[in-house]
Amino acid sequence: QAGFQNIYIKPYTRIGPYLVGFVVGYILYRTNKKVKLHWAVALLGWVIAATLSLLTQYGLWGIFNGHPLSDNVMTLYDATCRTVWCIGLGWVVFACCTGYGGFVNTILSWPGLIPLSRLTYCCYLVHPIVMLIIFYSRDTMLIMSDIGLVQSFFGIFMSTYGVAFIASMCLEAPFMRLEKVIFKR
Repeated sequence: QAGFQNIYIKPYTRIGPYLVGFVVGYILYRTNKKVKLHWAVALLGWVIAATLSLLTQYGLWGIFNGHPLSDNVMTLYDATCRTVWCIGLGWVVFACCTGYGGFVNTILSWPGLIPLSRLTYCCYLVHPIVMLIIFYSRDTMLIMSDIGLVQSFFGIFMSTYGVAFIASMCLEAPFMRLEKVIFKR
């Protein structure tokens, strides 16, 4: 609990990802999204981004299979995992914005994702509340199993999007409409 209060939720512990996003945005702004890369450089960017992203997600696999990491390695992971993940994500954004996204850009640009993408920030804001309500309202202990975790994930996912939709319609949409009226957009 002390680690959550003192480290996890503090905004300055997220400065690395903020800076990565700032740098990617600045590069895209300064180049006006007009960047020429050799195909080998673009491919290398994708390989590095995929490697970094997969390492942050699956790099700890061994600790759950009887191969604990040393305190120093675990500290290094905790200190860098979010920034490393964002470097990989930053490449995806850069590549898709500059024409090197390929099939990833095709998937991310699919029109069917537009309604969900408009709710993502609202989902980000309400998901802790949804999770707390779901987990604190349980009458029995949570039994950890693969199917149970999948069930919990989809339940929380659908509940979060439902609450986000209602919050968006009740709060965000009226203010967007008001903004259009005030600023005559």
